[in-house]
Formats: sequence, C-alpha cells, structure tokens
Amino acid sequence: MWVFLVCNSVSDEVETSGRKRVTRSGDRPQRRFSDDQRPIINAQSCSPSLHSSLVAFPPPHTFSTIPPMQKLSLALARFSLSAWIGAAALFVVTSVSEQISTQYGSDVKNILAGLRFPWYYLFGFSFVSTGLFTSMFGLSGVQNRRRRAFVAVMLGLTLMLMTTDYFIIYSPLHEIVTRPDGVRDARFIELHRWSERINTIDVTLCLVAAIAVCWPERQFADDQKV
Repeated sequence: MWVFLVCNSVSDEVETSGRKRVTRSGDRPQRRFSDDQRPIINAQSCSPSLHSSLVAFPPPHTFSTIPPMQKLSLALARFSLSAWIGAAALFVVTSVSEQISTQYGSDVKNILAGLRFPWYYLFGFSFVSTGLFTSMFGLSGVQNRRRRAFVAVMLGLTLMLMTTDYFIIYSPLHEIVTRPDGVRDARFIELHRWSERINTIDVTLCLVAAIAVCWPERQFADDQKV
C-alpha cells in the first residue's frame, strides 16, 4: 500500500514539474528590441537575392541619422557658396559689358566701378565666410573628414586671396578711378590685370569648394550593415 502511495506522489511531482516547465517556456514573453538593439545582419554575407532586397528596400532605421542643426548648417553652406558663385558670375558679366560698351564715357565707367566693387567684396566676404563656418559643422563626422579638410583649405585660400586683392590691388585701383582727373595710366592697367588673375583663381577655388560641399552624401558606408 505504501509503495503505491509513494509511486503515485512521485508521478504527480513529475507531472507538476513538467507542467511548470511547459508553462514557463510557453508563457515566456517575446523579447522586444529597440532600434539600437535590433539584430544586425551583414548585407555582404547574405545571399544575392536577399542582398539585393535589403539594398533596394532598406529598413528605415538603417539610414544614418543627421542632427537637425547639422542639416541646417549644411544647407546654409550650400546656399552661401552657390549664391556667391552666381553673384560673382553676374558681376563679371555686367562689369565687362559696361566696360566694353561705347555708350558710356570713361567718367561714367569710373563712377560705376567705384559704386559696384565695394558691394562685390562685401558680399564675397560674407558668403564665403558663412560657407566656411557652416560647412565645418555641416560636414562633421568621420565619413566627411577628408571632404571637410578639403573644403576648409579651398575656402581658406579663397578668403586669403580676396583679402590680399582688397588691400593690395583694389584699394589703389579705387583711388585711381575716384580721383578728379580719372586718368587710367599704366599703373592702373597693371593692377587691373592682377585683379583679373586673382579674382579668377579666387572664384575657381570657391567653385571647387561649392562642388565638394554640394556633392551628394552616401547613405551607407562601405561595410554597410542593414
């Protein structure tokens, strides 16, 4: 009799422990991952069909998140540099058209040059300086380190040449065109040629920097993980 009771109690315990194990494994809640804790699948180790699907339709959280202030800085840098390139091109076209025109005398041409060039340098310093500072913050990040250094060198040279042109070349030219006689002597011709050369190099450097800043960014790195 007691053997039967012992065996019955042992079987009840085994059945109860089995139910507990089943209940624990069956009622275990599924683990939820946040965007930063999701399992990472290497796209390069997937099959060709899965890799093409992942690249064509990447999950939203795989794209690089850029802070809003960095986006705003990059937009301002692109606008400033592009605006200066357009303004400089318009200035050159209108200035050359006025200088080669036969409808204006030398006095009128001198007055127009004296009125126009101060605004040229003011807008140039403003736009290029804004583009330099905003691009340094807008292109922050390890993936933009080389491009940021390249843009800094190009725009730094642009500001340096513009400053040299303003104090060494433009100031004497402005004195010549604004004096009462308004005679354009040999010194004026030489300074004007140097101004053309420096401004050509200046605008070209700014154009190269603007192309580098406006170049579209890659959404994924070379060892992309999606």
